Amino acid sequence: MGRAKELALMGRLVEEASGGSGVLMIVGPAGSGKTALALHWCRSSRETFPDGQLFLDLRGHSDESPMRPKEALSGLLRALGIPYQNIPHELAEMAELYQSTLADRRVLIVLDNAESADQVRQLLPYDTGCLALVTSRNRLGSLIVTHGASMLPLQPLASEEAKALVRSVVGARRAEAEPEALGDLVAICGRSPLALRIAAANLALHPDSLIAHHVRELRSGNPLETLAVAGDPDAAVRRTFELSYRRLDPDARDAFRLLGILPGPVTTVPAVAALLGRSVAAASGLLDRLFAEHLVERIGRDRLRLHDLIWWYARLLVEAGDPIPVQREARRRLLRWYAVSADSAARCLYPQMLRLEVAPVGADARTATFDDPQRAADWFDAEHADLVRLIEAEAPGDGGTAAQTAAKTAGDGASDSGPDSSVWIIADILRGYFWLRRHTDSWAAVATVALRTAHEAGDFRGQAAAHQSLGLVSFTRGDLELSRNHFEQAIELARRADWGVAESVALSNLAGVSGDLGLLSQAAEYYGQSIAIDRKLRRSPSQPFLGLGEVLHSMGRLREAERLCRRALALSHKIGAPDSPSRISCTLATISLDLGLLVTAQELAMTSRRGFQAIGNLPGEAEVLSVLAMIGAEAGDGQGALRAALTACRLSRRSGRPRLRLDAMIAMGHARYQLGQYDRAFEHFRIAREAAEDIGYLKGRTMALLGLGVCAARIHRPLEALGYAASALSLAKESQLRLQEGQAQAVIALSQAACGDPVSAARAGRLAEDIYAATGYRPLHSPFGRPMEGLPSEDEFPELCLPS
Repeated sequence: MGRAKELALMGRLVEEASGGSGVLMIVGPAGSGKTALALHWCRSSRETFPDGQLFLDLRGHSDESPMRPKEALSGLLRALGIPYQNIPHELAEMAELYQSTLADRRVLIVLDNAESADQVRQLLPYDTGCLALVTSRNRLGSLIVTHGASMLPLQPLASEEAKALVRSVVGARRAEAEPEALGDLVAICGRSPLALRIAAANLALHPDSLIAHHVRELRSGNPLETLAVAGDPDAAVRRTFELSYRRLDPDARDAFRLLGILPGPVTTVPAVAALLGRSVAAASGLLDRLFAEHLVERIGRDRLRLHDLIWWYARLLVEAGDPIPVQREARRRLLRWYAVSADSAARCLYPQMLRLEVAPVGADARTATFDDPQRAADWFDAEHADLVRLIEAEAPGDGGTAAQTAAKTAGDGASDSGPDSSVWIIADILRGYFWLRRHTDSWAAVATVALRTAHEAGDFRGQAAAHQSLGLVSFTRGDLELSRNHFEQAIELARRADWGVAESVALSNLAGVSGDLGLLSQAAEYYGQSIAIDRKLRRSPSQPFLGLGEVLHSMGRLREAERLCRRALALSHKIGAPDSPSRISCTLATISLDLGLLVTAQELAMTSRRGFQAIGNLPGEAEVLSVLAMIGAEAGDGQGALRAALTACRLSRRSGRPRLRLDAMIAMGHARYQLGQYDRAFEHFRIAREAAEDIGYLKGRTMALLGLGVCAARIHRPLEALGYAASALSLAKESQLRLQEGQAQAVIALSQAACGDPVSAARAGRLAEDIYAATGYRPLHSPFGRPMEGLPSEDEFPELCLPS
């Protein structure tokens, strides 16, 4: 049976009701186990009611007409021992006889399946020794007012109780053999007792079938079509919902069916209003009617949910009963409402990111509005799964979008209508959210649908935006070549659309990918083109200046890089973008670290981390934690560096971005190096090198090789160290990574000294120091610091003098 929590609560409520109203209502949706719970409690309460227990099915939700009060009273009186000929004909007289018969008795009356408060009002005992236990799909709220009734609303079973129910039918051994499938079955059935019993019965009828096979069958379509026992039309979940649906008035029925168009079972009242094409007040009135019948549940002031299976039932009804044009128009209203609401959240959370223009909705549509980035982020967190499902439902098939394909099949001529632009607009708005949260699978899915639908509509701007999104998700996944290809296509489409802003953004993104591929001169050129376009358009976004600053940093032009990033930081504050200042502060912290300004670097990194944490930007926090680990290592704090690096590793794994995992692994290597754990540091650098090679990140590969080199030198493998350093030097020179070129010379100096060649070591050390001096690089406790320490000077070896 389960329901331990409900039974305990029921005992307390019965005690309260017995001393007062004498009425306890068990209410809940169809199939929730109201009658079973009532009967289970009755069996354990016989001694409490020694004068008997009466049970009456009021047929409130059945194929038969609901029982009228006269018929109900007649049945109760006969059950109480009143001869048929002594039962009066008038309702008032019957009620009076009923109450007098119950006087001074302790009787439990179960009024099952009540239709309404009016149906049961005259059946409720007045005497305090009796108790009426009423079950209903209707909330019967007026009985709380008129009779002070207590109410026990039934929720779905607890997960473990739901699993126990299935085990009791199919057998413990069979259920325990497939624990994951059992959990999936419970989830698909929404922990509904009726649905679980039907699913378990079907499994019991097929003892050789796996639970996992049944789960796949339920997932293959609408589960309500499978949740039925063959040969028994009454043993079907759908059947129980039909009885509730039939009791609704026509307007409420129409509204309920359209709820099947919702992308998921949880939504808001304003979203439903948009779906129905009604005002929020009118939609609330309709929802109140559905709420009264337990077809929807309220979860807060504006949010509501349908039980999963009730949502599937609404989908089944709308697909079977509403004309395709009606469905399509409702879907478009919902898409446009979500587009405006999502755009409002985006303007608050990432105002600096270019987005497609959103058309306004009607004045009576109450779209979501935001004045706080955290609230905007919370809205996206709550709604993004529904937005993804909404977009995926519009994916073109062989003959167009889902709605169009259905329209063609129906032959209603609706196929002339193209896909709604809200599809690719919402997908484009989500780009910024996915960049913060890195849900890469959903990101790629919606961007692909956006590209296909925009292409079908011949919308160049929509296609350009979709390629921008696909470029960013490819970059996030570490596929730099694919990312570059998408950004190049975005540039071409933006030019065809005469959309200069998008061209500038795509050039800036292409520059970032080029920089990671080691093409620094090309990256600088792309950033320059982006800045030139922005000046022509009188725009001042921070991203191109930040990106160019990062390129110059990699080239060793530290002071120029710092000035550009400071300019980007000022622009980001002017724009008011919550994310950008944190991102720029992280880059400035790295530049300050290389300049030897450790206090400044620490302050910038901590400011960056707080900013990322404030908006829940997990990837950003992972990135800045790697920087904090490097700052700790440079300061000689190996333990602090290790703590930061371990946290960076943990967060980077959750972020799903290979580049961040690589950075964290390099930070781990430097932390271990500072602690003198050279073997473990070597292993971290080895993993980082493999990761960098996998994604084509040249600077990361160079840094990993340098780490391998210093570790190999420390564990007395100088020839191996020379090989790593030589490879790093070649890559650094090829890609203009000036700082890494100097560091490679420092590792060569360390390795040559270990090989017993002080002259070659001193020559390499001198080259390293010259590069450090030219760039302003000031290593302190870095393994690449003091390259000339312990090596001969020019006075001792004149041949060390290098040509200018």
